[in-house]
Amino acid sequence: MSIKVDDIQTWPGDVIDALTVPSITRHFMKAEWVDDVYDMPEVQAIASTLVGHCYRSGLVGYHCTKEKYPGYFKKYGLALTDPQKKVDSFLDEFGGRLSDSKLREVRVCYHEWLSNKKQMKARAGKVWFCLAKNLVVESGTERFFKYYGGEIIYRPFFERDNQMEAFLEGIGLPVVVEVKLDPSTLEFFGDLNLSKAVLSYYGLAVNPSFKSYDIEGYSKVPLSPELIIEVYSKPEFFKSNGL
Repeated sequence: MSIKVDDIQTWPGDVIDALTVPSITRHFMKAEWVDDVYDMPEVQAIASTLVGHCYRSGLVGYHCTKEKYPGYFKKYGLALTDPQKKVDSFLDEFGGRLSDSKLREVRVCYHEWLSNKKQMKARAGKVWFCLAKNLVVESGTERFFKYYGGEIIYRPFFERDNQMEAFLEGIGLPVVVEVKLDPSTLEFFGDLNLSKAVLSYYGLAVNPSFKSYDIEGYSKVPLSPELIIEVYSKPEFFKSNGL
């Protein structure tokens, strides 16, 4: 079973047994940050064991997006972002719904956008994930649910072109794609210590005041259909997880 960092019911039994030793749990219940308990050799050993399990069993991640039609991601998986290919495919498939004059305008916008090498480098060859369900509901994900195609497609028009915003809102269905991830293929956002980050969710499970890490990152490899665990509509995901 792949490990959900924010659901200790999915964590290996040996890790839970070690964490629930009363002397260990007491430290988590009194602490606020994982650094407050991480200086204990026993906790460091547990964290090392836990991360080893993560690499062997995989981690569950959540990709926020719009699905072209039901079943698309289970059929095709999740591809790495290729900016030029993504724009070309979008225009080939949906450009015919625009007037000739609007399509010319849109092509100019995309040409300028794709010429921004810094922005393209930040997005090319990646597919992003949240590794905890609470991050799915944060304001930063809302645009991915609202506009079809992700940042490569919507960013040139965001808060600049109401017509294209409405056009992109009308394509696809907002979904959360639950995926099995190999941590060795991930780059985590920021200077993240994975063992501390994952362990922080045990602290939160036993102590509501404990501060958990935000764990986000991107895969450097495409995700095949076999790695798609489930695709949830946005309302279904939110309701089933009490979000």
